[in-house]
Amino acid sequence: MATATDLSAAASAAADSAAAEAEAAKISAVLQTAKATLAAVEEQVAACEGPVSSSAAEVEKASAALAEVKAAAEEVESVARNTKGKEMARNCVSNASEAQRQASESVRACADAHSECDKYVAEISSLIAKIESCYADASSSAALKNAKELEAQDAAKAAAAQKEAEEKAAAAKAAQAAAEQKAAEEAEARAKAEAEEAERKAAADAEEAARKSEEEAAEKKRKEEEAAEAAKREEEKAKAAQEAAEMKAMHEVEATEETNFEGEAGSETAQDGEGGSARQQKQMGDIHQKKKPKKPSEPSQAEVERQQQEAEMAELREFWTILLRGLVVMKYATTGSKPQERVLWLDRSGARLYLDHRKRFDSKGNEKGLYLRDISQVRSGCNTVAFKKSQAHDPPTDKCFSLIGTERTLDMEMPTAFVRERVVAKFNLLLKALSPVPQRKLSSDDASLMAHFQEVLIRGMEVVVHTSTTFASHKSTKNVLWLAQGSRPENGDTAPRLYLATKKRKTNTGKEKGLWLDDMAECRPGINSDVFFKAPDNVTTNIANKCFSIIGSETTFDLEVKSPEARNAVVHRFQLWLQQIQKQAEHLRNR
Repeated sequence: MATATDLSAAASAAADSAAAEAEAAKISAVLQTAKATLAAVEEQVAACEGPVSSSAAEVEKASAALAEVKAAAEEVESVARNTKGKEMARNCVSNASEAQRQASESVRACADAHSECDKYVAEISSLIAKIESCYADASSSAALKNAKELEAQDAAKAAAAQKEAEEKAAAAKAAQAAAEQKAAEEAEARAKAEAEEAERKAAADAEEAARKSEEEAAEKKRKEEEAAEAAKREEEKAKAAQEAAEMKAMHEVEATEETNFEGEAGSETAQDGEGGSARQQKQMGDIHQKKKPKKPSEPSQAEVERQQQEAEMAELREFWTILLRGLVVMKYATTGSKPQERVLWLDRSGARLYLDHRKRFDSKGNEKGLYLRDISQVRSGCNTVAFKKSQAHDPPTDKCFSLIGTERTLDMEMPTAFVRERVVAKFNLLLKALSPVPQRKLSSDDASLMAHFQEVLIRGMEVVVHTSTTFASHKSTKNVLWLAQGSRPENGDTAPRLYLATKKRKTNTGKEKGLWLDDMAECRPGINSDVFFKAPDNVTTNIANKCFSIIGSETTFDLEVKSPEARNAVVHRFQLWLQQIQKQAEHLRNR
């Protein structure tokens, strides 16, 4: 496409060509004038050549006359001896000599004039040669300018043709873009329909799976009950058979006893018979007393845990289906602005939660959200930075909760307190399923360990801080992590706070970069945070066993210490400390 610069260059080339032609015409006029001057000089030189030649003839004539005069004088002197004749002859000779001198001077003057004329003619000829050279250069320059003008015109024509071609290409591209947009919209509509159908199908499959699971559980329970009934019947049969065998054995014993004691006296026999009958009755009573039916045994601990896990998995499947469909919540911002209605949903991969104005079916992964595995804590109530900055909007404590992670914290309000409790319980079940390893419980031996660690933090601990954002590359700097008291901005209360800076400060106001100790949600070992995830692999590979993250709703500290052993010791003490803080907070809530 031709630009304004190209058109300006073409106009400038045309103007330069016109100026060159005018200069050439001017030089041509000067050249003609010089040629006319040269002709006039040549005529003057020719005019000088005539007098010079005539003066030479006169000199010769004068020389001949002088010779004749000398000859006549000699004759007169020889003939006439009077003074008057001599004077006349002497005058004649003198006149002839003067005439010869004048003729010689005239010859010299003419010769000098001729020499000057030749010099002038040579200079004029040199000037004419230079003018002709300039004229030739001007002519060639004019020709070059004409060529450039033609070239500029050709360039302008080519630019116009290119512009027309580009306009046609742009029109074709616009048509293609429109077609592609239409195709994309149709594809998006199809994808949306397919996604909705997939979600409906997934929901139906989940419901069907839950129904089948419930049916299988009911069938299994029925079979277990039938097996228990059959076992009970078998046990009763075995019991009856055993009693019959015992009765038969007792009869055989009695018969043997009667045979052995037949010869004894009648009174004694009668007494023994009565005593034997009493003994038999007593023994049979003892047997029936010992063989009372057992009560049904209670289920074992493993069976109870298995049933509990099955119930929790059924609840998680139901909650999973709800998250796929989406929940309408009120979102609170860390700026303290008015809460806005948003949709919280789980993507189809089941890995990331999104919070936006509307549910999207084509999430690319770079929208604002939080990975499920990045959630550190599900915190009920209004106990985060965003809620404390939004006190002007009076957030209801019984309806609010927060999902705290390293990437961000999602602060939300549910429609009712009951829904909040159900959602928080389901998210806690989800965290339990994602992190099944429980933490070690506190013991009495941990008190001295945490007291020593507190002293270390009060003095300060050298760490390497890792930072990385969407707009800035990963970098690491040496800092100091220390524990000190600070005043809360919302109410002025004094509370312990972790600070992080290049140099430890003697006084702290609570407004510096840091993390309130009761806001700490997790101390996570390794490089499992958003900052380390964005860092290059060649940076994190060699330091993975020396890194950890302290996570809270206000910020996340991504730190590195000198050795893996130091990292493990620090993380262990922070985790014990966190358990103590959470235990104290729970105790305060339950009072």
